[in-house]
Amino acid sequence: MAMSLISPISLPHLSVQPVVSASAPHEERQYDLQPNQLVRVTVAEGGQERALLDLGHRQVLAETKVPLQSGQKLNMVVVETSPQLLLRVVEDKLAGRLLRALHLLGEKTELAPLLSQLLAEAGGQKMLKGPARQTIENVMAFLRQSPDGITGEDLAGLARLLGMDAEADLANGDLDKVLAGLKGALMQAASQLSSEDSPSSDVEKRLQNLELLQLCRSRLDGEGIQFIPLPLPFLEQGYLLAERGHPGEEGEAPPHVLTLSLQLEGLGNLQVKLLYDQQGLYARFFCESRSVADFVSSFREELTDMLTSVPLQGAAFTDGAQDPAQALAHRVMADGDGLLDARV
Repeated sequence: MAMSLISPISLPHLSVQPVVSASAPHEERQYDLQPNQLVRVTVAEGGQERALLDLGHRQVLAETKVPLQSGQKLNMVVVETSPQLLLRVVEDKLAGRLLRALHLLGEKTELAPLLSQLLAEAGGQKMLKGPARQTIENVMAFLRQSPDGITGEDLAGLARLLGMDAEADLANGDLDKVLAGLKGALMQAASQLSSEDSPSSDVEKRLQNLELLQLCRSRLDGEGIQFIPLPLPFLEQGYLLAERGHPGEEGEAPPHVLTLSLQLEGLGNLQVKLLYDQQGLYARFFCESRSVADFVSSFREELTDMLTSVPLQGAAFTDGAQDPAQALAHRVMADGDGLLDARV
């Protein structure tokens, strides 16, 4: 089965607009940027010749030969970082691929039944090679864990286990790493299955789901946000976003910000926003309704007791939780372009 590379840009074939440059020299380490890196930029203040750009919570005054509008979001590639930071606006091909696949976001990713079937059939047909079979067994072991047994280290390695970097590994010619992720293992299974085989359509559908998650990961990575999907059996939907907050006073490191967006069968939509800084952890729970918020708040003391390594400085419980799929769709698409909210 052929694999199509997920890449936001293709430099030799880009439609390039005039260069946008920072107005004062800056060292490379100040922006934490590298030449040829793709970055997602928000225009804080637009203008005809000068504009204020937001580079992931760092703002720079830039000279531009194209008019920029406040609130506009741009994909830019770093041309050079010294003596000036030079950025070039590039064509956003990733947005088109996302729009074609966004309809899959609201679907629950049921992995366990398919993987169990593949392992059973692979046992007789020797359909899966060693690394791919081991990968599916590892994913099954992860899915069988109870929520209490999942650690932070497990979540940190989940993106790798799912094969979110399969395209990059394939481009580097590292087939072992590709098969070490779920997407690579499913691709191998798909290449062995005929269209008449019972799990064939399910494999193709799960591959489409994983590719959509990769597209979201690529989009958010350009904004300095780490996206970790959570296709866990006890969740209807779920994902984690990790980013750096705005820097504090001089000398203070920026806080870590985590946003956990979930949809559970009993509680409905639930968003948990966590902010961790030098003082400790602050949590805010957005629930489906006020009554659910009151119910969740009754476990505040239990939450405090469970946090042994980090002091809980404050916790708030309110309603207003967003649907995870809709929130993610608006996050990955600039200004919600091309999105239609049609509900009956």
